[in-house]
Amino acid sequence: MEYLGSPSARRLLDDEESGPDTSRKVYWLTKLLEEKERDANLAAEIGKALLLKNEELLNEIENIKRKVEETEEKLRSTEDIRIQNERLQTVRKIYLDFFLFYLKIPQDLLVVFSAT
Repeated sequence: MEYLGSPSARRLLDDEESGPDTSRKVYWLTKLLEEKERDANLAAEIGKALLLKNEELLNEIENIKRKVEETEEKLRSTEDIRIQNERLQTVRKIYLDFFLFYLKIPQDLLVVFSAT
């Protein structure tokens, strides 16, 4: 099938010598309009598909942003817990060092400390 936008089809439509053969021109003009309509419908379908895909991608971006925010919050929380754990370990070490020091004090000194 010859493409209606081709030079030979255009010559047929533009040929002034064909004169009274208007039914042939009408036929080809109708075919050309149908072809243009199919092209327009195809373009509309492609545009609609692109819009739907764009919407899907935007939703996916929002979901990813939400997951990143949740992960960042968990990381901040984990960091807070790590800092608290370090502080507790420091306090524990201080208490342990104190009690170890206390246990090393000779018993006679303990009596003196407890009497005062």
